[in-house]
Amino acid sequence: MLEKDSRISIEESSIRRNHGTLYKIVVEQPGGKPFEFGTGIEEAEARQYIAALLRQMRE
Repeated sequence: MLEKDSRISIEESSIRRNHGTLYKIVVEQPGGKPFEFGTGIEEAEARQYIAALLRQMRE
């Protein structure tokens, strides 16, 4: 379950593919260590859609 005020963001990844920048979706966790995923999602619209879905899932 996502915390109500969890920050959900799209950030630049340290991983590069074909000299391009990849991005990841980052979700803050109560314990302090963020949950990061989606590094392989190249399309900006897809990343934004996933982040929006996660924001809707927050309590």
